[in-house]
Parts: sequence; structure tokens; C-alpha cells
Amino acid sequence: MQLGSTRQNEKAHGVHLNVFKNNAPLLIASVLAALCIVYYHVRITHANNGMFVYTIDDPYIHASMARNLAQHGTWGISPNVISSASSSPMWVLLLSVIYLVTDSQLIPYAVNIVLAFVLLFVVHRYFLQHGLTPIARTLGLVLLWFTTPLPGLIFTGMEHILHIILTVLLLHTVVTTITTNNFSRNSIIQVVILCILNSAIRPEGILLSGIVAGVVLLSRRWSTSILLLLASVAPMVIFGLWSITHDELFFPNSVIVKSLDNMHAQQNISGLRALFPRLGAAITLLRRYEEVLWCLQLTTVIFSISLWKQFQLTRTIHFKTFLSNAQVLTFGFVLSSVLAHITVSDAGWFFRYEAYLIALCIISGFTFVEQWLSTIKLPIKPVVAYSITSASCIILCFPIASRSLQAARQLVPYSQMVYQKQIQTARFLSTYYNNKPVGVTDIGAVSYFTTAQLTDFYGLGSAVVARHKKNHTWSADVVQQMAIQQQWQCAFTYEELQREFIPTSWLPVATLTIDAGLFADQSTLTFYAPQPQYEQQLRNNLQAFSATVPHGVTITLK
Repeated sequence: MQLGSTRQNEKAHGVHLNVFKNNAPLLIASVLAALCIVYYHVRITHANNGMFVYTIDDPYIHASMARNLAQHGTWGISPNVISSASSSPMWVLLLSVIYLVTDSQLIPYAVNIVLAFVLLFVVHRYFLQHGLTPIARTLGLVLLWFTTPLPGLIFTGMEHILHIILTVLLLHTVVTTITTNNFSRNSIIQVVILCILNSAIRPEGILLSGIVAGVVLLSRRWSTSILLLLASVAPMVIFGLWSITHDELFFPNSVIVKSLDNMHAQQNISGLRALFPRLGAAITLLRRYEEVLWCLQLTTVIFSISLWKQFQLTRTIHFKTFLSNAQVLTFGFVLSSVLAHITVSDAGWFFRYEAYLIALCIISGFTFVEQWLSTIKLPIKPVVAYSITSASCIILCFPIASRSLQAARQLVPYSQMVYQKQIQTARFLSTYYNNKPVGVTDIGAVSYFTTAQLTDFYGLGSAVVARHKKNHTWSADVVQQMAIQQQWQCAFTYEELQREFIPTSWLPVATLTIDAGLFADQSTLTFYAPQPQYEQQLRNNLQAFSATVPHGVTITLK
């Protein structure tokens, strides 16, 4: 009996040891991630006088909308006014569920921390299923963490980590479904649900979902393709129709306004790019963001290699063989996503918009390198082979190393910038202008921390402004008319950026200036009295408030 018990214990110990070895890369990456989060959290709170502040103003928009939806049943940045200020309805809905239970500005941050570890788990499972070595898995997870960069995405408090998770799951599920020709009811339901979620979490999610529907169509599965196409556009159409019935625009204000900004940026180009605006936008994007160009180059090269390997095996390139090769199909989807993104979308805004492409390229690229090296039989020791694998993966990601360094340098200064500008203007409005009409240029923090009646110059929180911009009728006269009708008691904006839209009758009362650093073009906010009767009160309020601003912020009365 003792012998049998000993063998059972040894067997159980062996199983536990094997589980630990399999999951050691995930454990290492998770510990590193936790230390990284703690490090940046401490630095951010220390830089902002003990207050946690996001790196951009946008998460406060989502938090404000989620709280209003949970507590007042209103989709908007104000408790009683509907406004389509978010381009991610699913993110707002997710946050609103938590706001039903508790109320804290840390909710988006906490959700993103959980999602970051979920992403590491999902990617580790993907690596395991594709046979990557422990060293490759560890290196892949670490580089995914820093080059995406996940720390930057966590502290933005936005939906992009969830978008990456859903994109990876959709890609893996659809490739498995197509290559195994397993179009069972359960498989189709899984793909449909993932298409819906991808489209609901980010506008870019429609791109991959639409590509999936197109590939299924080319495989002559007509009904499934139509179902997937409907699933891809359903969130956008349903939300758009709902918006129209509530006197909002079909697309979210942020999508319209930022698209107009991109079109305006293309007005100064000439030649062939001027004849084809989207081509001009794509070329400009590739020139400005080398990481997007890296994605295009990497996927093009590996997709070509995969096609060549397939041709060597079959001596033909037929669409059916294309669908049966997981490697070819994976990089076909990733390359198509990159091409679609640079054609219709943007990059940047604190490493956010292209993050899912970086993640896809790292995950699929690592898998390719590992599988390719495993086919090469060399008379070398395993340690040398692992070293070659590691070196190859590092070289693969070297062109985007600057992305990690930039994120590391900018994370704390960006948070400090939000603290010095958006948080301070929110404090000012909360102290002197709660429940009063004002005109603002950034609506995140001021909508979350105050009850002021806000009108947004930029158009994210106001369909009226977005509609004027869409129709090219936004002007200083329109601004003045709105200010008089709504009786704005104060307004603040960036004079250098909005000069042509500031009425000449407005009285500049003071400026709020922060240490320029990375933000020279947005370091100064100007406060205006839209009407003469509000000037003295605004001046008195700003003079009193100037004594309470933190170090690095200067309020200068005119």
C-alpha cells in the first residue's frame, strides 16, 4: 500500500511540476507586469500630488457617460442630456455595469489591469497551442507587454486592451474554423459573437470582421458569409439608428470630428496624393508612424514566405489550399487588417489606435519564427537553439523598440499634463461654475468632476458642434450665437489652435500655462468672458483660484 501511495504521490508531483513548467512563462510575464504597473502607479501619483490621473482626458468621457447611464439612464456626458460622445458603446456599457455597484474614477484603470493579465493569459495559450518553446513564450509575452505597449494602454483607461483580446480570439477562432472546415453551429455562433463584439468595442473592429466575412464568402459559404457581414455592421447600424432617433448623428461625434481633422490635414498635400485623398492619408500615416510601416513590411514578407512554402509543397497556389494552411491564412488576415487600417483609420494618440496591429504582428510573427526555426535541423545544443530563437525574435521587434522607449518616457509627463490642465480646469468649474453654462475645449475631466452645463468647442460632446463641423459651417459667428443663446458665463480654449473660431467680442481675462515639455502647442489655455457682464466675476474667480493651483501651473490675469 505504501509503494502504491508513493507512486501516486510521485505521479501527482510530476503533473504539478509539468503544469508549473508549462505556465512558467506566463508567471514570469505576470510578475514583471505587476511590478511595472506598481512602478508607474507610484510615479504617477507622486507627480500629481497623490492623485491618480490618466494619461489622456478621454477616459473621463467614458467614465462620465458610464456613470450617467448607470445612475440616470442617460447616454451622455451630462445627466440630463443625450450626447454621442463615445466611439466605443461596448466599453461604456461595460463600465456602466460596474458603476451600478460603485462610483470611482479608478474603474477604467482597474478594468484595464484585469484585462491586461487576461490578454497575457490568452496569448500564452495561443503560444502553447502553436508549440512555442518556454523561452520563446516568455520573450514573446515580455515584448508584447512593452512594445504594444500595454503599460501605456492601461493608464489611458480606454478600451484598446479589450479590443486586442477580442481581435486575437476572433483571428484564432476563424482560422481554426476555416482550416479544419468545421462550420458547425457552435463554431459559427462563436465567430458571429466575436464579430459583433469586435465591431462594438472599436470602429476598427469592423475591418477584421468584414475581412472574415469576405474570406468566408470566397469559400462559397454564402449564408454564413452574409450572417457574418450582418454581425459586423449590426452594432454600428443599431447604434446609428438609435442616435438619429435622439437627434444625434449616425456616427459618434468623435468619429466624425477626428475624421474631419484628418481630412483637413490632407489639404496641404499635392500631386498624385491630392487626386486620391485616402492614398495620401495612408502614405502620410506610414511616414509619420514607423511602427505601422513595420507592421506592413513584416506581414508582407512573412505572408510571401508562407505562400512560397505552400507553393513548394503543392506546386500550385489555389484558394482551397490557401484556406487549408493556417499560417498562410493567419498572415493573410493580419496583412489585410494592416492594409485596411492604413486606408481608413489613423495611428498615434498615445500609441492607441495601432496597438492591436502591433499585438497581432508580434503574436503571429513570433509563432512564425519559432515554427520556422524548428524545421531547421542543425547540429547544435538546445541552449544554442534557444539563443538563436531569442535573438531572432529580438531582431524581429528591433524596429519598434523606440515605441517602448517613447511610452516609458511619456507616460508620467502625459499624466502630469492632464493633472495640470484638465484636472485644474475641472477644479475651477466645480468651485465656481457648477450648474452654470460654460464653453470648454476638453470635456473629459470637466464632465466627470463637475455639474457645469458644458458645450464642447471640439465637438466630441455636442452634436450641434459636430454637425456644424461636418457641414463646414462652424465659425466664430456660430460660437457667438451659441454663447448668447445659452448664456455662457465663461469659456476657455487654446487660442493658438482655435483663433479663427473665437469671437472678436470675447474678452480674454487670463491664461493658464503649464510647463511646456512635450506639449508646446497645448501648454496655454485662455479664459474668456463671452459677455461683458461676466468679466469681473470671472476675473475675481480666477484670481482666487490662482492661489490654489499646484506647482508647474501659472494663472496670469490680463
